[in-house]
Amino acid sequence: MKQLIKLLALYPVLCVLLLIVACKPDSAQTESAKKPATEEQQENPVSTPEKTLAEYYNHLAKYDINKVKNLLYDPFTEYHLPQPIIINTYSVDEKKVLTQQEANAIGLTPPLQAGDVQLIVTELRNGKPQEYLYWFREKKEQWRIFGWALKNAYVEVEDDP
Repeated sequence: MKQLIKLLALYPVLCVLLLIVACKPDSAQTESAKKPATEEQQENPVSTPEKTLAEYYNHLAKYDINKVKNLLYDPFTEYHLPQPIIINTYSVDEKKVLTQQEANAIGLTPPLQAGDVQLIVTELRNGKPQEYLYWFREKKEQWRIFGWALKNAYVEVEDDP
């Protein structure tokens, strides 16, 4: 009987210890639960038009056409690159999220949409600066190059001085 009383007296203490052990997360299990999320983040880092453009320039320099085409919104776009293109330096001069009115005014085929992003970029190739327009659209949570064009400054020339 005395043993039973001692056991009953220890019962609340044993219950508390059992709860602590049962609720304590297993460090190995916690670490393994964290790893897939970390690996997933490394596989699909946060995408931005600027990061896509940097990756695009990197693949152009390496002459990796398949990776360049993977950065295009439509990977079936005809893309001919006779040789690697090395952009010595570049700067993003302006970033704009297009409204539908701005998208319509650009007149790209297929047409741009509201929410597409336009980057005006100055590239330095062989010591000569050139301005380009790049348009990006998000596809499956990744920004892809939708189109691009050389930006020409319109200069009005007078016929009669």
